[in-house]
Amino acid sequence: MSNALARKKRASIGFTKKETEEIREFDAERKRLNDLSRCAYESLVATSFYILRIRFGFGKTRLQRFKTDVAVVYQEYRKDQIDMHKFIVQVDRDCKTDANDSVNGVPVAHKLYLTGTGGKQITNMQRIVAFKKAYALWYTTHLYVLHTIFKFSNKQISEYLEAVTDMLDTLCRYKQFSVTVPMLIETVLEETGVEVCRCM
Repeated sequence: MSNALARKKRASIGFTKKETEEIREFDAERKRLNDLSRCAYESLVATSFYILRIRFGFGKTRLQRFKTDVAVVYQEYRKDQIDMHKFIVQVDRDCKTDANDSVNGVPVAHKLYLTGTGGKQITNMQRIVAFKKAYALWYTTHLYVLHTIFKFSNKQISEYLEAVTDMLDTLCRYKQFSVTVPMLIETVLEETGVEVCRCM
């Protein structure tokens, strides 16, 4: 049997060229959206660490413990595939907060800015969805840890959310003062020796 004939007899993988291209495009879009969510999540985490340091006086020990506890909760969420909606409902109930009010307190322009770039293929609506995905993960893991492990009162949780929202506003509005996410990370590192967690 010739090699040419053997090649013709090989089994197809079951996808046409067009279908394969569509799968590749879908995977590329999903990666871009994940990158946008990761960018927003890192901004939220950096802001959280900064607020806990400046506003609530967290030093090296408490920040390191907070970082570790958030990572543990995050890994449990990933491993057990916890339903995000149920997790949000639980956190809202325990902390007397409202996730919808909280995420809607971040202006649309800020949501777009905090997701970073991402190419012309990404629409504003996709950016907003990517931000909300990151916000939901940040909101649940951080509030859960602060409330259950660090015993933050509902009033402290409310103050924390307000302070984070205000800091995000500063990051997005006052770029002329060079207030950036890397600056927040550097400040926390210099003052406490704790490197901001960037997992997602």
